[in-house]
Amino acid sequence: VRSRSREVRATGRAEWGTFLYLAGREGWRLPAAEFALSRQGRVGGCFVLRLEGETAGFVTAVPHKTGGWIGNLLVPAGRRGLGLGGRLFDHALGWLESRRVATVWLTASELGRPIYERRGFREFDRVRRWVLPLRGGEERRPADGAGSGRFSLEPLFYAFST
Repeated sequence: VRSRSREVRATGRAEWGTFLYLAGREGWRLPAAEFALSRQGRVGGCFVLRLEGETAGFVTAVPHKTGGWIGNLLVPAGRRGLGLGGRLFDHALGWLESRRVATVWLTASELGRPIYERRGFREFDRVRRWVLPLRGGEERRPADGAGSGRFSLEPLFYAFST
């Protein structure tokens, strides 16, 4: 997907720091193993949206046998409402469809729900996430409190069959 000022392409080495920074601001937890596989390109398609030369979002698409998973759809707060999340999502979905998957899965927050439902995805379950700080540690959140209260503690679980 490309235009003069917008480009979706594979995430480059230099952009992973930006992804981690933005994910941290949202309060996301990305397991080290998942991040390592994504960064090494072993999980499928990891894409970045560049808007007028600046990073404007990320998404991951992972094919597995006859299914696929879309995750880590992330657009910086100041760029939301411009259709960038939908553009990234459509790119990831098209990438999976080109690999002939029959079903696409995702977990979503309420914030992303309209993007997925407009494309035919339907909620079919909910996931409750748990955390256990080890070694006397506390759950870490960004110092400015970003990420707290923005997303449901029970992400929605969606699926779509092509």
